[in-house]
Amino acid sequence: MRTFSTFLAMSLLSCVGCDSLGGGPHAAASASAASGAATVPGPSTAAPTAAPAPAPTGPAKWSAFTGPAVTVSLAGPKAWALVPVAWPDFATAKIARLDWVEARGNQQLFRFMSQETLVPNAATAPSKPPAGLAPGAPVVVAANVTSVPGRVVSVGPKLQVRYRFAGNVEQPEVAPEDVLPITGKLAFGVPVAYREGGSWHPGQLVTTSGDALWLIGFGGLPKAIPAADVVPIDAQKRHAKGAKVSAAYAGKYYTGPVVDVLDDGLAYKVDVGFPFGEVDAVFSDVSSPLP
Repeated sequence: MRTFSTFLAMSLLSCVGCDSLGGGPHAAASASAASGAATVPGPSTAAPTAAPAPAPTGPAKWSAFTGPAVTVSLAGPKAWALVPVAWPDFATAKIARLDWVEARGNQQLFRFMSQETLVPNAATAPSKPPAGLAPGAPVVVAANVTSVPGRVVSVGPKLQVRYRFAGNVEQPEVAPEDVLPITGKLAFGVPVAYREGGSWHPGQLVTTSGDALWLIGFGGLPKAIPAADVVPIDAQKRHAKGAKVSAAYAGKYYTGPVVDVLDDGLAYKVDVGFPFGEVDAVFSDVSSPLP
């Protein structure tokens, strides 16, 4: 997103004053006025304004999903689901905890503000307090209408959790049902590594059964990967300085030593070698060396 924003800003800046530098209609009109020549407006050549596209109606649907048909029991008022990043297009997706409305056959209807989304049963999970959480435990936290990896700070009627979001460390109190535990096993919403094209890549698991598992790959792309090529990340394991690990950077795993532990274990600085050198990786993207 930064790359696109920078390109857009540079493009806009490069056009500021471009007429005065020559070639633009304003510059031509100014030259004519300066020479005393009369200017006669010509016929308009502007194209007629196109009518705006109609706003989407009805719930968004994940039409590309070909995963398993399963039965789930969601009780609301909220539940976990895979939903579009930019509603209603499932081209990129995220896992979030949203308002659950009702079941519709083998799909579940979710709502966020005025946006409704139908999600296959297999891409949902009930929202319930996990058992056995202790300080330091890794979890997936519902935050800012998405989900982020974090660690439990304290346990009580409310959980205090720490996570990184948009470059900042946040430490809010959340309801226990606002988290999914990361246990080192394949489960909805947990971080995984998947093998594709001869390399390992970071992902977030969506479905847990069938010959192929659906997950969110690098860049938010939902995809199906053979189950044999998907492994859970052992994010519950703490890595010390000097430990050899696999760390995800720019959508791919690289192996190297831990250089530093950051933010009390929320991230690691890892030397992944040429050409990137030392990189920061969130703890859920750091694993014991992958095969």
